[in-house]
Amino acid sequence: MKLQIKTLFGLVTFTTIANLAMSPVSLAGKPESWNFTPKDYGILIKKHKKLTFAKDSAWLPSEVKKNLTDTLKFVLNPRLIPASTNGVNNSDLYHGHLACDGKSEGPSIMGEAEAQMEGVFQKRGLEWFQSPTSETLTQYNDAIREMEGIYSQALKKVFSEKICPRPVVIYHTYEFSMPKGMSVSDPHRNLLTRFGADAPEYYRPPNPDSASSWEKEFADLLQFAFLIDQKGVVHVTWGSTAQLSRVTGKPER
Repeated sequence: MKLQIKTLFGLVTFTTIANLAMSPVSLAGKPESWNFTPKDYGILIKKHKKLTFAKDSAWLPSEVKKNLTDTLKFVLNPRLIPASTNGVNNSDLYHGHLACDGKSEGPSIMGEAEAQMEGVFQKRGLEWFQSPTSETLTQYNDAIREMEGIYSQALKKVFSEKICPRPVVIYHTYEFSMPKGMSVSDPHRNLLTRFGADAPEYYRPPNPDSASSWEKEFADLLQFAFLIDQKGVVHVTWGSTAQLSRVTGKPER
C-alpha cells in the first residue's frame, strides 16, 4: 500500500508497513541488499558456515546446484587475485547459461518447455516479455513459479536420460559493471564450469566483441538467474534480472 503526501517539494510517496512486509529482510531486520560480496563470503566461512539453497530453488536439479555452488565458492574467494567479481548482484554476477558441449536433443526438449511460456503469462493477463510493475507483481511471480515447474520437469528429462552427455554452465561477471579496460571477452569475466569439475575454468568466447558468442561452441539449454541473501542462502529462478523479481519481492527490470 502506498501513501502520497503533499510537501513543499511536491508529492512524496511512502510505502506502508503492509507493503514492506512483502519484501525479504535480513536477520538484522533490515531489507536485503541482494549484494553478496567476496567479503561477505569470507565472513560466512569464518563462521564455519557454507552456502545453502532456499526452498524456492527446489525446482533446479541437484546437478546444476552443485555446479553453481562450486562456481560461487571459487569466484567469491576473497583471496582470488585478480578478482572475477565484486559480488553477486543484478549488475555483476547474477546468471548462468546451462548448455551442452556437443550436439544434443536437449535444446529441443527445453524449447518445448519454453513454448508454454506465452500461455502461462497470458492466462494471467500478462505478456512474458514485459517487466513486472507493482500492480502486476503478484501475477508475474505466479507465472515465474509455474514456469520454474515446467523447466524443472524438462531438465529432469535431459539429465535422467543423459540427453546432454557433457553439460556445462557459462557464467558472466561484471555484466553491467566492467572495470575500466576490461573487454567483454576477458576470460576473468567469462567462466565455464563443467559438470564434474570442482571449479570453473577461464573461458574466452570465439568472438572478442561478443560474450554471447559462446553459443557458437555450445548448445544452449536454459539461462538461470540467482541472488544470495545475507545469510548465504542462494535463491535461483530462470531468466534474467526481471525474473529475479520473484526472489527480491519487488519489480526488477
